[in-house]
Amino acid sequence: VVWFFFGMLTILNKKIKGTIQTKYVGRMIQYTEFTFNKKKIFFVNIHLSHPKAKERLLQIKNIHNFIKNKKKDIFILAGDFNSTPNSNVYKFLKKKNYKSVIKEFCGKEHNTFPAKNPDRCIDYIWIKGGDYKIIRAKTFGNYEATDHKGIKTTIDIS
Repeated sequence: VVWFFFGMLTILNKKIKGTIQTKYVGRMIQYTEFTFNKKKIFFVNIHLSHPKAKERLLQIKNIHNFIKNKKKDIFILAGDFNSTPNSNVYKFLKKKNYKSVIKEFCGKEHNTFPAKNPDRCIDYIWIKGGDYKIIRAKTFGNYEATDHKGIKTTIDIS
């Protein structure tokens, strides 16, 4: 496993040489840049605002502007987007060629909130770039541990 994230906690595997940094881009994010299998990866842990949709769209645009000129092979955005699949945030990420790992692997999004009897999808792992294969993707967790289902994925980066 390369990393885990819990809310806004990002943990990088000791075998991966990288530093976790934070930045304010209309909302605080955590990010790290590292190389894996000779591929340059840019990983961002996100928690967008709730409940204002206009703020979330502005925040994701600010995040996109922050990372768009980075010279990386693969970009991964993960966390609580507080945005459903019919939202402007979701549409923006699709337009920028990001792919939801759950939708790519399972054929549809899985509901993540609330953890007990989830009725909507607002959490995602998005990926953009080349030379990767999604091996596994699913939700996990229960309402006794958190208010959201988590998403875990195995991605083969060749």
